[in-house]
This record gives sequence, structure tokens and C-alpha cells, in this order.
Amino acid sequence: MKPSPGKLFLWLILSITTLFAQLPYEWSVSADKQSVVVEEAVVLHYSCRFDDDGSLYTIEFKPPKKGAEYRLYLLNEKEKIRGGIRTNEFHFLYFPMRSGQQQIAFSAMMRRTTKDSIENAVIGRDNVEVIDFSDTKVELPVVELAVSPVESELVGAFTLDVHLNKESVRAFEPIQLSVNVVGEGNFDAFTPFSVDIPGVEVFAEKVEKKYVLGERGLKGRWTQRFALVAENAFTLDAFTLDYYDLKERRVKQLSSDVKTIAVEKAHEVEELLDSEDELDTSWKWDWDHLNYLLTFLTGWVLGRWFRKKPLERAFDETLAGKIKNSRSVKALAMVLVLSGDKRFAPLISRLERKTDGKDLVKAKREALDFVDAEQEWDVPKTHDGLIGRLFQILTKVFSVVTSMIRFFVGVFRKR
Repeated sequence: MKPSPGKLFLWLILSITTLFAQLPYEWSVSADKQSVVVEEAVVLHYSCRFDDDGSLYTIEFKPPKKGAEYRLYLLNEKEKIRGGIRTNEFHFLYFPMRSGQQQIAFSAMMRRTTKDSIENAVIGRDNVEVIDFSDTKVELPVVELAVSPVESELVGAFTLDVHLNKESVRAFEPIQLSVNVVGEGNFDAFTPFSVDIPGVEVFAEKVEKKYVLGERGLKGRWTQRFALVAENAFTLDAFTLDYYDLKERRVKQLSSDVKTIAVEKAHEVEELLDSEDELDTSWKWDWDHLNYLLTFLTGWVLGRWFRKKPLERAFDETLAGKIKNSRSVKALAMVLVLSGDKRFAPLISRLERKTDGKDLVKAKREALDFVDAEQEWDVPKTHDGLIGRLFQILTKVFSVVTSMIRFFVGVFRKR
């Protein structure tokens, strides 16, 4: 006698029900929103509750970070045991990338072992060093999400700040420009600003991103820095930023002011040099020369005596190193522009018109000569103890000798 189809179907239903009833855990999922716009952050909360302490189970739950319709970030993961009941919780930040009805369906791997397997691995029984697991893939409950389109790539709440360090400069003097966007939303979808001004050389630094995960998106700051070099006056157009405001549920536009930069004519070479008429080349005796000589002799004697190591130079070694490592005319011009020293302006203007390797070598030497000419020497620190006292005594002795020489020379002159 053949079994009827109805009895087979009933038996199958009862078997499945019995199987799931025997599982010692239960998964649940919830979302803080059911209706959102594209790129609006959604917090997903997954929870796995065991019937006991769940000591024989390990959960592997790592859904893909990016799919065709979403981007996913793990906010936090917690495990707690209260009253002998274990609960694992997972919070994710979900960004929908397409409009329409979405079904969020993930799976987790439940890995179960036995007490005997744990004891064998811990005690080393039968040379067993690895715990045996039986894996079960569990399809988690599905989340339904309605996603509406929006006419903006950015979604959240943002502010825009544009700053110039100066609005009036000499020709080829660098201007520092910074653009800052602060707020909370889908910062990871932000498109960098571009600056293109006719007749102006633009040097851009690497974008600086500083943000942290929050329940409403990525919260932080986006910063871009530029250096502008021009020979003539120019206009800096307004920066604009469109975003969808989640509070007002509409697209808003942020805009900076238009800036007009005044550029004066660069200094001529003759203006940077002193006139020959202003130079006094005649030599006149001054008693301060004797002080200088005695001070030099004092330093030379002490240096030979104590053989101290050479004094460290205080000028910027980093700038010199960057100049030496520049491998192109444009790279050298970038280093000089970012140094912020307007005395490099004539050299920068010449570099912008040259591309030959020979010009690079010559320009490097000129820049390094300028850095070497500006170097200063640190003042040595006062020595402690016997050396310090000896130094003070010698200083006083030379001071007395100088005064005596001046006195006797004055007496002889009167005679």
C-alpha cells in the first residue's frame, strides 16, 4: 500500500518543526528605519540568544562589506551572559546605494563542538591539538527596506568653511587655501574639490580625512589644502556643496564667498640690492673690535680645551633635504612654494618657465646657497659645576683686561 501524499507532507512539516525546536539558540534582527533615501544610514541590530551559556558554540558572522546595493560597516559586537543565558549582539551601519525595495538577507555560521573534543584538545589526549567543530549555516531573518531616490550624493548634515591666509600678495608669492567640510553622514561617498584658475599655478596636497562611525553615519572632518601662485590678479570662485538634509528632508546648498586676490608686481633684482652709494667701505677703528677678538679667543681656547662636539645647526634640515631630493623642476617649485618663504618668489617664477635638467641642478644650488646663508648657530648651554665657574672667571678676567687696556690707551692719548 502506497503512502498518501498528504501523510508525507505532514510528516515533512513535523520533522522540520521538531528540528528547529531542538536548536538551542534563536536569531532575531531589527532596523531603526524601514523607509529611507539613498545613502541614508540605517542601523541593523542582529541578536543571537541561547537557551544556556552556549559554551559549546562559536559564531562566525561576517557579512560582505559591500554589495551591489549597499555598503556595510560594523559598529560594535557584544557578548553577555546573564542568569546563565548567553546573548550575542551585532550592530551594523548600512548605507543603501540604490533606490527601490531592498531585502537585507545575511547568513551566519554556527560552529558547535563537544565537551570531549575540548578536553581532548586541552589535555592533549590521543595527541589531539585541534578542537573538532560541526558547522551549520543559518539563514538570518530578512529585513525589508524601502529606499527612495534623492538628487544629491551627500546625505546628512554638513558645514563648509573656506579660508585664505592672505588676499593681497606680491607676484609669485604663494597663497595658502584650505577647504573644510565638517558634519555627519556618508562621508565615504564625498567627492574631492578641484581648483582650476586660468593663469594660476595650483599645488594640491593629499586629502585629509578624519571621521568615526556613529549611528547617523560617519562623523568628522574632510580637509583639502592648496597653494596658489600667480603673476597677476585673479578671482577665486565660490565653492559649493549640495547635500540632502535629513532633518528638513530636502536638498540644501552650501556656498562660500567669491574672493578677489590682488597681486602686486614682483620685486626687481635691483630693488633687492643695496645701492653702491649707500655702502660705506671705509674702515674705522672701534673698541668693540677688541671685545670681538677677545670673545673669539675665549671661545677658541675653551673649545680646544674641552673638545666639545660641534654645535648643532638650527636651520631647517628638512627643507634642505627636500630641496636635494627634488627630481624635477616642478617638484622643486612645489617644495619652495610650500615652504611659505616669499623670498623664494623670484626663483619660483623662473622655475615655472624652465623644464631642463640642467636648470634643475642650477636651481638646487641656488636654493641650497640661500638656505646655507640663512643658517644660524645655537648658543651653547652654560656648563654646570667646575666648568661653569671656570668659564665665568675667564669671562670676568677678559672683561677686566679690556677695561684696563682702554684706560691706559686713554691716558697715553691725553699725553
